[in-house]
Amino acid sequence: MKDNPLIQSALAATLLGVVSHCSAADGTLEAAISSIYVDRGLEMADLTWHPSLELSQGNVYGGLWAALPLENRSRPETIGDQYDVYAGYGWAAGDKLAIDLGGTLSFTDGFDETFEGYVGLVGEFGTFSPSIYIYNDFDLDAFTVEASTSVAVPLDVFPFQATIRAGLVEADVDYRYYGLDLLYPVELGPSSRLLLGLHYSDNDFGAGMPDNSLYGSAAVRLRF
Repeated sequence: MKDNPLIQSALAATLLGVVSHCSAADGTLEAAISSIYVDRGLEMADLTWHPSLELSQGNVYGGLWAALPLENRSRPETIGDQYDVYAGYGWAAGDKLAIDLGGTLSFTDGFDETFEGYVGLVGEFGTFSPSIYIYNDFDLDAFTVEASTSVAVPLDVFPFQATIRAGLVEADVDYRYYGLDLLYPVELGPSSRLLLGLHYSDNDFGAGMPDNSLYGSAAVRLRF
């Protein structure tokens, strides 16, 4: 869930609010759809609906996120609807850095629930926002390291945010993945926006899994 490009900018805003010592309550409600659901470089399903809700208070945040496929699943085996409940704590590690510590409980139809802990370092240096995260799924015995960098490109005609990422997964099958996300924001009001996305993902998983994906997304985000 946490590497999903449709919610990362909201999470980054939460954490960088911690760096700025923001203590007011905040919330984000999002309705998103993607032509392919990709999780850590792997195609999980085709057209998928992603509703989410995140709340934060001071240094603490938590949220709900789901992946609800609307068309045929893309994986060799069928997967069901996925629901994630996550919570975390962030604190400043300097003027430009924040540490993020938390966990995610995942429920997928047809599978046992799993718990994954994570720790990350998030920064903001002008228009660049780098991060590195370590994840460990205690039930699946899966270890993941992901590094990413986002940059806001303030073009007058076409302002957008670009994110590049690279990850390494050690599990039953070890593999690497890479990705590029382009998000174009359209302001709908003082506290709402439309995010249009174009995404590319690649992996060396093998075993019949598609090794690259090009897909689009759209999300309506409301902050309150």
